[in-house]
Amino acid sequence: MSLTFDNGGDYAKFRPTYPTELAHSLAEHSESHNVALDIGCGSGQLTESLTSEYDLTLGTDISLSQLKAATGKACYAAGDAGALPVAERSADLITVAQAAHWIDLDEFYAEAERVAAPGALIALVSYGLCMIDDAEADRAYQEFYYGEFHQFWDERRVHVETGMKRLPFPFERVEITSPDIVRTMGVQDFMAYLGTWSATANARRDGHEHLFDEFAETLALVWGTRQLTVRWPVSVVAGHFGH
Repeated sequence: MSLTFDNGGDYAKFRPTYPTELAHSLAEHSESHNVALDIGCGSGQLTESLTSEYDLTLGTDISLSQLKAATGKACYAAGDAGALPVAERSADLITVAQAAHWIDLDEFYAEAERVAAPGALIALVSYGLCMIDDAEADRAYQEFYYGEFHQFWDERRVHVETGMKRLPFPFERVEITSPDIVRTMGVQDFMAYLGTWSATANARRDGHEHLFDEFAETLALVWGTRQLTVRWPVSVVAGHFGH
């Protein structure tokens, strides 16, 4: 079962996109470059970067809001990770970015085996807890994240925090690294990014939006009108199929 994120417009505007070097590295490890398949694609944060490496890139997600917000060269379709809308032995690259901890991996891996072309690469990709290149702002952010607010994360968030090291991965592993995601942001855009978190939605649903609002006020005082550099470390768990 997958979790649906329905704020597609905010995702498209405020979620970080992946470095172009990552798409190139993924392509280097797949034998052919006909079809790339990005599962749980959201509004295309990884999907669009794959279009420069593959003849056809297809992003799938169960959230229609996310798919409506996706724009660019890739094709997008509604689909669950356990029932992929592509033919057998057709995908040269199969990716799941920032979504592997939400899906039923057993179902997904079985489907990935079905649709993988000879020499295909499968890759789980995730960016972890970001760091702000200002000591005071970063300290305030870390204290907020790991403080009272942290209870509103789903327990599966641990896989993001640990770089997916605890997720099962029954494939022949290959080492792929990625540069950090780096963005220069003002405090309003940074708080808008935090507004796309599932934990933020959970806190608001449970009547604890004051935690978010109080932190926004605190961070605004520290951050001020500056543009600060924000970095997200990227983790990649990748491998080849046995067939």
